[in-house]
Amino acid sequence: MAQQLGTVLFAARRFLDGVSPGTAVVIGAGSVGTFFVQVLKKAGFQNVIVSDLEPHRLDVASELGATVTVHAPAESVADAAHDLTGGAGADLVIEAAGYDSTRTDAIAAAALGGRVGLFGFPERQGFAPFPFDIAFRKALTIQTSVGTQQEPGLRSFREAVAGIAEGRYEVDYLLAPVYPVERIQEAMEAARARRGVKVSITFGGVG
Repeated sequence: MAQQLGTVLFAARRFLDGVSPGTAVVIGAGSVGTFFVQVLKKAGFQNVIVSDLEPHRLDVASELGATVTVHAPAESVADAAHDLTGGAGADLVIEAAGYDSTRTDAIAAAALGGRVGLFGFPERQGFAPFPFDIAFRKALTIQTSVGTQQEPGLRSFREAVAGIAEGRYEVDYLLAPVYPVERIQEAMEAARARRGVKVSITFGGVG
């Protein structure tokens, strides 16, 4: 779990730099999104809105400190952000799902002059649709994050290991379901179906 948390800590330094804690949105409540919830709460964000397709993942996000959860696609994360802020939108939006549609939602949820952190992998190589007109008119700062492995001294990964060992970050909810390697096809199907928050596979009795 430290590898995943390390990438989140690395991205958070970029996304949060110069942003005053207020209202944040996290789109996607998998392992990345739920780690971002924990980081944002520690950073002092009073309101953290989390959107996901799976109710059980939203329940986990709530337990970790999310103040509002949005069950997509029936509910709109942009509407939730504007409702909570009296129409202003979120100071920081983190897209952690990796779809064209969720990047569009991130731009819609952001406040004027806000920041959008794009963590999710691109849906495809090459060109992709993007609501540039809205992003331009909102004067948004748009930040991506990649390259944690090249960070000098692997600072973020080391911080993640220490944070988990010292109990500063919750990881127990990520440790199930677990499948032996002999049932790898079943594990892959469980991951595609978004059972749990993260699927683990054991090799010869070692996780």
